[in-house]
Amino acid sequence: MKKTSILLLLLLGIVALQGRVKAVWAPGWDITTPQAIDTMVENCASAGINEILAQVRYRGDALYVPNKHNSRYPNPEPRSHLLKDATFDPLEYLLAKAKKRNIRVQAWVTVFIISPHETDKLAPTHPFFLHSQWISADFQGKPMEQSDHEGAFFDPGIAAVRNYVHNVIMDIAMNYPVDGIHLDYIRYPDMAYGFNPLARQEFAASTPEQDAESWMQWREGTITNFILSLKQDLASHHKKMALTAAVIEDREKGRQKYSQNWAEWLKNGVVDRVYLMAYTQDTGKIETELKELASLKKNKKIVVGLRGWDDDSSYRARQIQDKMALVKRRGMSGFALFSYGGLINAGYLSQLKTAIKRY
Repeated sequence: MKKTSILLLLLLGIVALQGRVKAVWAPGWDITTPQAIDTMVENCASAGINEILAQVRYRGDALYVPNKHNSRYPNPEPRSHLLKDATFDPLEYLLAKAKKRNIRVQAWVTVFIISPHETDKLAPTHPFFLHSQWISADFQGKPMEQSDHEGAFFDPGIAAVRNYVHNVIMDIAMNYPVDGIHLDYIRYPDMAYGFNPLARQEFAASTPEQDAESWMQWREGTITNFILSLKQDLASHHKKMALTAAVIEDREKGRQKYSQNWAEWLKNGVVDRVYLMAYTQDTGKIETELKELASLKKNKKIVVGLRGWDDDSSYRARQIQDKMALVKRRGMSGFALFSYGGLINAGYLSQLKTAIKRY
């Protein structure tokens, strides 16, 4: 009887261990050639990484083939200017390579951001040019410049925007056997934007009593309902395909400044997991933030994104290892390191190999 119990506990431990997320974000420029992907997959497998978040939509473009086989969901987005070979399909290639090494792949999609700072390399058919009427605006109605923030955003408050991006994401899900869809920039740029005239019309038509509080609730609802609609559509086609999101690590800041109520998403099962963007070098700050999340009782649905790059040679691999240990002690679902290229350039991935494998 005792031997049976011990064996059961060991098996449960193995299952739990396999379930821990040990991920890296791979930006678009890290997956532009077969050689780059081969090296990345082997490096990740060697280090014990079990999930790659591959950026297949950089800024309204495709590092895959839109409507590759199934064209049920219209997807007019151009191939990314990041690609060195316009005929190469990074997502298809990565999926084949990663499967052989038992590494999960999520399609990392930037949602509402639509342009980089420099737009001279974008195709004439890029949505930034074709749908300028959708670009978010400030209170005076002035559209965002591409130099603002991380780039210009389409306004989430416009139904046509939400429908357009929904179709793009569903097209990826219908044509590629990814393990999940990973949403990034699933938010407003900040409180100064979101006042596109089309969005304001939608708010006025849907909200009888219009005040500051109803405006905030409406903005938040546009984001949450977009994800919920996507979740339902995904589930109707792919019951096992996860829907996850990269989110602002400070949940109150995320909600008040960006209309991103990810705590509510977890509570109501709108997403399967969130990946906190906790990129500070300060381990103590991350510990404080994780303590504050204890009340959510959703540790198994939270992956902690950690800084994996070094700007001035002051950040050490040991500090990342300490953060990983903290995340494990707090019972979180796992960690994700940003980014693969940053880890390689700083020499961190090889230094962290033992710690990742033991995690």
